[in-house]
Amino acid sequence: MSVRIISTGLYTTIQDAGRAGYAHQGIPPGGALDLPSYHLSNTLINNDISQCALEITLSGPKIEFLDDHIIGLSGADLSPKINGEAITMNQSHSIPRGSVLSFGRPLSGCRAYLSISGEWDIPYWLGSVSPMTYGECPVNKTSILTKDQIIPIVSTNLRSASVALSGRKFSNELEVMLGPETEEFSSQALSTLFSESYMVTDSANRMGYRLSGPTITVPDYQLISSPVIPGTMQVNSQGQIIITHRDGQTTGGYHRIGVLTEQSLNDLAQLKPRDTLTFKSLMT
Repeated sequence: MSVRIISTGLYTTIQDAGRAGYAHQGIPPGGALDLPSYHLSNTLINNDISQCALEITLSGPKIEFLDDHIIGLSGADLSPKINGEAITMNQSHSIPRGSVLSFGRPLSGCRAYLSISGEWDIPYWLGSVSPMTYGECPVNKTSILTKDQIIPIVSTNLRSASVALSGRKFSNELEVMLGPETEEFSSQALSTLFSESYMVTDSANRMGYRLSGPTITVPDYQLISSPVIPGTMQVNSQGQIIITHRDGQTTGGYHRIGVLTEQSLNDLAQLKPRDTLTFKSLMT
């Protein structure tokens, strides 16, 4: 059983829960940027929650189902349609052979997750199908969709019942915990961070989010390259914030003013360029 990618959309990848435990080798965890939405898409169709899914960014692909399938859709509402008819988010759907799934304009959020019943025949690297394409040795490039690509699927749980669950609500107020250099920033810098709003720039991607907004004064000394994790908030030499995401590098040379909570890291994944956000302090 399989599906065919008629067109890829803006940026559609095959993701799972990622590959933890390799940061000391310079390998980021990767995986779905919005983990709760990804898990929900699998739950809808009774897949293991860590089964493969498509992560669809803003402009969705067009997909032909070459056999009967069950799908689950969660995350951003990108106006999904089957054979031109709108379908509901956060619900499982029976898809007859020959049907075409397409997407329209984004109504909420940035990234949608599409799960398909059964196991996907996709290459793994270090226990994950998630692609890592920067560096000298890109891996799992087949997990970045291409036109006319065929995704083989071994289906074991076809069913006709429709299941609907509540999708999670996205927040643009991001919670911040202490970072390694928080105490090195002035009280004025921290006041600016938590009282002003910021905008997502066009350079936001799976590696990290660059924000524009009020300038934050950085400590007056150079920092040696130090570890960063997904959610680490660095302030560059121009006083602007960069937040590492799941595909981001594992070290950085900018001062780390704070770290997002896991929930806020997931919320960040649903913010698109030119969206605004604020920060809420959880620092003690």
